[in-house]
Amino acid sequence: MSGLLLTVFFFRFDDNKRSETEVLQTISTYLAKAYYNQVFLNGIIYFHSIMQTRMGGSGIRSLGIMERLTGGHNMDNVLLVSNMWDALKNTVNSDGQRLTGQEVGELRERELRMSPEFWKELIDKGAHTSRHRGSSWESAHELIRRFLYPDANRGVGRPMKLLLQEELVDQHKRLEETEVGKYINARLYEGQQKLEKEIAELRRKHHRALDGYGASSSASASEIGSQLEEKKKGLNDVRKKAEILGRRVDQLVSDQGNKITTPIGRTSGTHAGLCNVM
Repeated sequence: MSGLLLTVFFFRFDDNKRSETEVLQTISTYLAKAYYNQVFLNGIIYFHSIMQTRMGGSGIRSLGIMERLTGGHNMDNVLLVSNMWDALKNTVNSDGQRLTGQEVGELRERELRMSPEFWKELIDKGAHTSRHRGSSWESAHELIRRFLYPDANRGVGRPMKLLLQEELVDQHKRLEETEVGKYINARLYEGQQKLEKEIAELRRKHHRALDGYGASSSASASEIGSQLEEKKKGLNDVRKKAEILGRRVDQLVSDQGNKITTPIGRTSGTHAGLCNVM
């Protein structure tokens, strides 16, 4: 298989250090550069820890982002992988039945596969599922091998054009106009609306406190003023994130040129790159 180029893209949006818009900007810049250079992804691997008793809101949101970034027509090239199986421990369920770690994992995996809220709709669109055994190199290699033989693996591994690439490059859309951008922007808009209402209410309270009398009123005015400043900072942060979504692809890549020199590699919460398979 000498000379075969395998492109695998790993990403994570539930990052405590970087906002969704910052992660999306990094991913969009890389994908736009790759598309300009006719370098296509061969697959997307989505990891989910089987240690989680239930998929939280951030996990559901990450799935939504991944689907809108990839496009439903590319779901047959997506691998949904549950990992951390080796860390599962024996437990006793609510009925008093003792379950092995393996059995616990299988129950959670079944819920992921069968629930429309989790993986079911993606699987119905063609996404594949697999397991990764934590420290097992063989398990990791098996995941990668899934992308090497597209014909034998029901399409997994074929070069694909992501929906986001089509929207940014072919259709010249701004990030906020793309499907994934609209999905993220909706949450930003809700946050902005909430903060604006809270700021308006705090301003009214602040004015009333300033018009009051006595030390207690002064203390209240100071406290409310501090809350008001914090809300203003939060609103400014939301507006900055929304500004990122207003950019077009030429703005995303203008500072770095349109040629890929090196993959993005590993960044905080985001992994992307090219891998030569020999």
